[in-house]
Amino acid sequence: MSPPAPGSPADGDLDGSALDENSLYAYFAQRLPERLREVDEGWRLVRETGWSEEAVKTLHRLAHSLAGAGATFGFLTVTEAARDLEKPLKAVVQNAAPHPDETVVEGLLDALHRAARPADGAPQPAPDHPEAATAAPVEAAAGAEPVHLVVLLLESDPDLSAQLARQLGRFGYRVRQLAGIDEIEEEMAHEAPRAILMDLDAPAPPPDRAQRIATLRRRNPAVKIAFLSSRTDLEARLEAVRAGGEAFFTKPVDVGTLVERLDLLTGHGPGEPYRILILDDDPDLVGYYAEVLTAAGMQAMASGDPLEIMDSIAAFQPDLILLDVYMPTCAGSEIAAVLRQREGTLSTPVVFLSTENGIEEQLAALSLGGDEFLTKPIAPRHLVAAVTARARHSRLLRSLIANDGLTGLLNHSTLIQRIESEVSRASRFGGALSCAMLDVDHFKRINDDYGHAAGDRLLRSLSLFLKQRLRRSDIIGRYGGDEFAVLLPHTDAHTAHQVVSGICQSFSQIRHHVGTMTYTATLTGGVATYPGLSSPEMLVEAADHALYVAKRAGRGRVEVYSP
Repeated sequence: MSPPAPGSPADGDLDGSALDENSLYAYFAQRLPERLREVDEGWRLVRETGWSEEAVKTLHRLAHSLAGAGATFGFLTVTEAARDLEKPLKAVVQNAAPHPDETVVEGLLDALHRAARPADGAPQPAPDHPEAATAAPVEAAAGAEPVHLVVLLLESDPDLSAQLARQLGRFGYRVRQLAGIDEIEEEMAHEAPRAILMDLDAPAPPPDRAQRIATLRRRNPAVKIAFLSSRTDLEARLEAVRAGGEAFFTKPVDVGTLVERLDLLTGHGPGEPYRILILDDDPDLVGYYAEVLTAAGMQAMASGDPLEIMDSIAAFQPDLILLDVYMPTCAGSEIAAVLRQREGTLSTPVVFLSTENGIEEQLAALSLGGDEFLTKPIAPRHLVAAVTARARHSRLLRSLIANDGLTGLLNHSTLIQRIESEVSRASRFGGALSCAMLDVDHFKRINDDYGHAAGDRLLRSLSLFLKQRLRRSDIIGRYGGDEFAVLLPHTDAHTAHQVVSGICQSFSQIRHHVGTMTYTATLTGGVATYPGLSSPEMLVEAADHALYVAKRAGRGRVEVYSP
């Protein structure tokens, strides 16, 4: 029996409805005997057909598939044994060596069966925190809109495909599991995905795969393509690049690394759109520029009166200012000079727009505080490219100052400022404000057991997870070490407890990879809510106290502050 194609129904298949949080590991343990029978059947066909090319390729594919899935699901010894079986078969498939003696293969098959079953004959036990099997989309905090970005997944191993689909689902991606490039073309015909994840080691790839992928890219240039492979050699990476791949992930895939790169490739994540303030006295041009930038995913605010720019900046907090050089009340260059005198706008990029094409005049305007000069008329693509580059650079510089270098979240000092600001806002306008403190349980032990690099990757994965699970209006920062703070505006204590508890529960079900080893991590949280606490300091201290109470109660839980 051959394995079902990804996404096809199968007996006991992972459909996300009948499985509880402890089922995924157990599911693979139940599937393992069938997978082994498939390998045995493949070996029988190899012998009966006298090592025919097709039979050897089938057996190699089965061994390779099992090697890729084993470590991902926690069956490390199965992966090692399957790789030992795969190696001589691969040499035969590539015509690099004659087929081995049958007794050698029989010995490798025996080792594979032994690796799949402990000495006492019982299935391998599930870890303390197995991967959850729920396929529900990522939950959002109160009032947040769920995010679903479509990713097409072409993975020859149905178990690994199902596991990746569920892992990515926790980070806001909706994964469609497919069986071949033809299905990718069909899917893209009615809805273009944000990314395609493709198994580079899929059996018998079509000779025109690279050409077909290139055609898909030309039709949909925004779609990103990434490859998965158990190979690490340069040839594999070159093959991925030549087939149009923009990212390469080695199996077993670390979900944190995968999500982080997908977010970068697709623009996914909670990052706010660039805010562009347009100051031009021509209402038609202002409307046009605003429409172009809005269509490109930015937020545009238009103004026709340069004397109102300070109010506009205070209300909008732009990442970049588009400024006409010539206006009736004052020159754009004068406005730029004023902005460069103010501490709050000293580093805000100013891009001039004008029909002026004289180099001396352009240089004069730039010398007064401009960063770039765009000559009207400007093509939409040029405008978007210029504005995006400048706004990205501006936001990056600000983030280097305000954000933690490891996680990208707000650093301690900036976080404290935001807490003070949010408490002040809640005091003026009313409404609840909840603060949650989160701490990674036994983080020192993780560093000791798996290395500090693994600990850093864990913190980055947690930061990504928090950004995906929370609203854009929520504020997340690294309070210090492995402790994180989250501010939830307009959220009462009960709702905050539900949100943070859901985050802790879901994060505990994510597997983190260190080479062939995997581990899970749990979080403990404390929640405090304003009003009821009269200052920012008291709010933080109360949340920290609730965190301490939760740790004393056994960790892996969330407590609400009670005086």
